[in-house]
Amino acid sequence: MTRAIAKVFSSVGDTFLGTAFAISQTQGLTAFHCIGKRKTGEVQQQEVRLKFADGRKLGARYGGGDYVADFALFIFLETLPDGLTPIPVAEDAFYCERFHSPGYPMGMAQVGMVTVTGDVAEPEAVFEGVPAIQLFCREEAAGLSLRGLSGAPVLVTAGQVEAAVGLVRWNPPRQDHPSGLLQGVLPRKTKGLDLCVPRSFVLLRRTPNDSVRPSGDVPLVYGAVRFHGFAARRNDKPRRHLGAVDLTARRGLPKRTRGGELRSGKPLADR
Repeated sequence: MTRAIAKVFSSVGDTFLGTAFAISQTQGLTAFHCIGKRKTGEVQQQEVRLKFADGRKLGARYGGGDYVADFALFIFLETLPDGLTPIPVAEDAFYCERFHSPGYPMGMAQVGMVTVTGDVAEPEAVFEGVPAIQLFCREEAAGLSLRGLSGAPVLVTAGQVEAAVGLVRWNPPRQDHPSGLLQGVLPRKTKGLDLCVPRSFVLLRRTPNDSVRPSGDVPLVYGAVRFHGFAARRNDKPRRHLGAVDLTARRGLPKRTRGGELRSGKPLADR
């Protein structure tokens, strides 16, 4: 089976826009700035073409998102082709854990899909008022331009399952290796990626050592409260509704804090 990670092209003109990945048989994610303007929220690409690593293609249309948090949902025009596997989504990232992010940086376009690696520097960061995960990326630190990797999944190990804890949203450019991406507030010596944290139909609940809870997919179908959105984490605040992907929460579902304690997980609508 092939992971459903694709190049994103405009439907007219065949312009390369970035990276996207499937989270179900009918939906996928990318960064909003790949298909629209972050300053205004204008969607410039209502429909796109996705090209997967095995050469197969799939049409998709914009299905919602948040231009401030910089994520966009794709609705596939057809069901995901056989042999392509959607990416499960994990609930938490942890300090210093390893990540890898497969995608299509322009600097290595001739070799196809490339994986960058690194470590989680801050799992509960807030950049420009938006919940984020800050990562240290070895390839970026070595000078590789990551332009084109926007929208790629950030993958970690959840038990024996590979799952996404976020998507690549922003790579602060360096003065010695300007990449032309969005300017940020991080100091020059800080080399990391800024991610929004998606949650989807299937959620993998994790512990720091992945030993307390059994590994495997945990369907988020606990109660009657349904949402259409992301949940994101801010420092010292509960997850909050952002808006874009189907999500179900349960009353009283414990949520793990940064220190590992459990707290009440009231429905997002009650927070």
